[in-house]
Amino acid sequence: MNKLLFDKILHLSGIPIKESSNEEIYNFSVDVDPNDYSIEDDILEVFKMFYELEYKYSMLSDSRKHFTGNPQRKKNILRFYEERAREINEFLAKTFINVFENWLENHALLTPKTWAKQRVRSSPEFDYYYDTNEINPVIETLISEYVRYKNNNQMPRNPGIIDRSVDPFFKEALDNLDKMPTIKDWIQVDALQWYKDDLYNYLDDSLEDFNESHGKDFETEEEARKYIDDLDADDMDFSDLYYFDSTESLAQAFVNSGDWVSMLEELYEVMVFPLWFEYWKSMGIEGTRELVEEQYERIKKVSSMPLKEQFATINIATNAVHQTGEMMDYYYERYSVGKDDLDALSEQDVSKWNEELKSMGVIMESVISEPMLRNAGLA
Repeated sequence: MNKLLFDKILHLSGIPIKESSNEEIYNFSVDVDPNDYSIEDDILEVFKMFYELEYKYSMLSDSRKHFTGNPQRKKNILRFYEERAREINEFLAKTFINVFENWLENHALLTPKTWAKQRVRSSPEFDYYYDTNEINPVIETLISEYVRYKNNNQMPRNPGIIDRSVDPFFKEALDNLDKMPTIKDWIQVDALQWYKDDLYNYLDDSLEDFNESHGKDFETEEEARKYIDDLDADDMDFSDLYYFDSTESLAQAFVNSGDWVSMLEELYEVMVFPLWFEYWKSMGIEGTRELVEEQYERIKKVSSMPLKEQFATINIATNAVHQTGEMMDYYYERYSVGKDDLDALSEQDVSKWNEELKSMGVIMESVISEPMLRNAGLA
């Protein structure tokens, strides 16, 4: 709608432009990209305009309410509201699409293997870690998630809890080696060779020391050496051979293995996924995800919807985010609009808007008397 027509619409009922919030609506701009991080402070203003336009459009288009002004002016204002509302609705829809996509990606009901692969490879820094083998941050994230979901998705506040959890974590992983072929192969080769080297060192010192230290009674060094040569992984207790006192020590061991990516994926699949799924299942993730997917698919079609359906879709999306703590947290982090902001907007005083609607010719009373109908030319 051009500015000349807009001015004409307002003046048809004698409303001074400078006193009308329709002027503010006309000048309000959402000519920005919702993915632009520089607009965080502006999103709350978009929500305010959304609620104002929804309310005024609903009241002005409500056939149960009577209008005393120029009918053509009413049509023009409704058309003007619709143009601005569609622009704002489509903008807000993009912000919700971003939030839904983030939530769905982090709560994907995938196979454990696929979930683990995404967990390891989805980090923006993955290529850097892969190229440099500086994987301590990746190990820290792995242990952190394990500790958090072990503790009902709450991170204990004990100082140094991550490093202190590394060795118990790895000892538990050793009990599940049959589910982690890459780690099993690495340990069997690495640990077995280390153990044999240690035994050979004892034997090199003396047969007597070797027998005493290992509870053996070999009569010749050849017998002892054959015993060492014939050892295999089934003869070993791996838990006695490994001790990791920090994430850095585990990271270094994994880097030395040569295939740390596969090893991390196995640990996520076997050690973290069951804890993650158990927690989110208890929180109703299966039902919640179904609802979020439904809203996600719906809001992607906003641009093709009738206006009132657009309003309803944005409201439903707002409620979905509002009622899901993680999504509300993400929306606040991304767009600086939080639960308290939305609560305040939904409970705001609309008396000013009612006065503006009355000045346009909308009769706001719920019960209209016969004289009022006659005065309005509607009886």
